Amino acid sequence: MKMIPPMLYHTESKAEQTVFNHLKQSFVDKDQYVVMHSVKLHHHPKKRFGEIDFLLCTNYGLFVLEIKGGRVSCQNGIWYYQDKTGHTNTGGSPFHQADTAMQALRQSLLVKFDKAWVDKICFGYGVILTDSRLPNHVIETLECEKPMICHGGEHQSLQKWLLAFFNYWQKRNKKIMPMVDRMSDKMLSDIVQYIRPNFVSCDDVDEDKKEQNINNDFYITTSNIQEKNHEIKQNATDQPIINRQSLQNASMDEFLNQCLVDFYEKKVGDDYILAKDITIITDDKKKCDEIKSTLKNKGVLIKESDSYSFKRRRADEMTLMTMQDLPVIHNKILIAVIKKDNQEKQQTLIEQNATHIAQLFYY
Repeated sequence: MKMIPPMLYHTESKAEQTVFNHLKQSFVDKDQYVVMHSVKLHHHPKKRFGEIDFLLCTNYGLFVLEIKGGRVSCQNGIWYYQDKTGHTNTGGSPFHQADTAMQALRQSLLVKFDKAWVDKICFGYGVILTDSRLPNHVIETLECEKPMICHGGEHQSLQKWLLAFFNYWQKRNKKIMPMVDRMSDKMLSDIVQYIRPNFVSCDDVDEDKKEQNINNDFYITTSNIQEKNHEIKQNATDQPIINRQSLQNASMDEFLNQCLVDFYEKKVGDDYILAKDITIITDDKKKCDEIKSTLKNKGVLIKESDSYSFKRRRADEMTLMTMQDLPVIHNKILIAVIKKDNQEKQQTLIEQNATHIAQLFYY
């Protein structure tokens, strides 16, 4: 796993130092997995500023780990943590700490990302005790289940424990929210960049003003089958701007693959493109059937024009329709596939009905 930062932030906790070293040695072949130490939270439900000891960002989901060292005990709901010198600290349940930190993390993501996007993420939390083992009667209580606790030296084989931990939370999340699934590498990258972004400061204040002006007039760079790259523009006035791209020398499968790569789960302004934000339209019923078959083979859900409804549309459904069924398109992305000899006529029709145009393909 990749550690961000690559070294431990300053901490007096020997337990956190121990766990850091074991996390660093786990999943060494998974560079897309990221561990963050000491993540600050500004949307904590009970604290002015909360903190996550370790946040694990993996394809399985996002997981909060609370670390406790020394001898652990609990009396009348008060937890006691005694270090090797005999000094004792008191506090609340580490499970409650981890749970509230996880809820704060989810709330922070909802501020930045679309709810349907966040709802697909698996969230979980756990507690690692580096120097203690809980009695058997404490495990599987109302507050704790065995997969949530790493104790009794289990952190020495941390990767093994984490795999069971990830699978436990995947199953538990899916019982309540069936749409939860493993995250793509792109989703992981976007979340990591939001929580701990890489950046370079502006040289002067004028650069900040330029950034403000860009917010309402932005560009998306996409790859092109025929050309190396080009820019797609969407402006504040919603004036459609068409980019033309030929399908010559490219199969329909290559084209649809390129569409998914260019647009799905990519950022446009402050929003992320979901499947429901994409409409594919064509002027030929045979071509429509071909697109439908190809997308379904890729596991993409399709809502066709005969059942067209923005209110009923699911987040993971793309819309597919023929030109004759073209309504006013409110989607962020419109992919038009039309015959080359119809381009003038159909282009005018598309421009009259579309609010945002992404790409126009000729075949």
